[in-house]
Amino acid sequence: MESNSEIKEIQKELLVLMDEFHRICRENHINYSLHAGTMLGAVREGGFIPWDDDADVVFMRSEFVKFRDAVLTMQKKQKLLFEPDFSFGPRLFMQRPGKPKVWLDIYLYDYISEHKLVQKLKFALLAWNMAWMRSKEGLALTKAHGMYRGWKYGVIYAIHCLGVPFSEETKNRVADRTARRFPGKRTYIHRANDQYVALKLVLPVGVMAEYIEIPFESSRYMIAKRYHEVLVSSYGEDYMTPKKQQGDIVSHNLFRSQQ
Repeated sequence: MESNSEIKEIQKELLVLMDEFHRICRENHINYSLHAGTMLGAVREGGFIPWDDDADVVFMRSEFVKFRDAVLTMQKKQKLLFEPDFSFGPRLFMQRPGKPKVWLDIYLYDYISEHKLVQKLKFALLAWNMAWMRSKEGLALTKAHGMYRGWKYGVIYAIHCLGVPFSEETKNRVADRTARRFPGKRTYIHRANDQYVALKLVLPVGVMAEYIEIPFESSRYMIAKRYHEVLVSSYGEDYMTPKKQQGDIVSHNLFRSQQ
């Protein structure tokens, strides 16, 4: 587990990356929102949650496409590495000489049908894709996290094995197509590339319709104006009460150990 001083150093570098990310979005008129623990930290702490060693942002898919096109044209110049299809979720990396490697996890909101049965079908297809696309490293993270054990882990492992013969390009193409399916009347959205529990959180499209800027450490970043609804859906009404997410710490540290 990382020490407090190591986490502080990582967070300093994350701010450099987040400033650059924010600049790219502002200059290209792209809307995004802080997400997950980063959104929670901004609202509750005015910055990072003390033990956070990565950062999360989220786009509507149309805004992500604009960001992807913008960052791919400048990543070499800016010393950024953008992986648009990394393990079912894009990431933006940065590593400066003598500094820790840091990244932004990028999540996407896609439309989803208003019909409950159709929603369940989409969730099932996305869950299959998640297991089908898992790498060996992804399986290690799943096991370390401890959320899926016994027969559940066995099912994930079996589906992973079925995916081994397929290329990453094929897997990402299938996942992308699945994420776009069943849009319904485009009145509801969900995060189609999030963890299984989170992708089932269906929200009104209006939660990502307006944006504000919010203080974050020494900077200011974008956040959905209706962030309260997003945080309640993910963390409950008592989201302002700190709760240490130990499983997330395991996942982050294991990922870093493999870099």
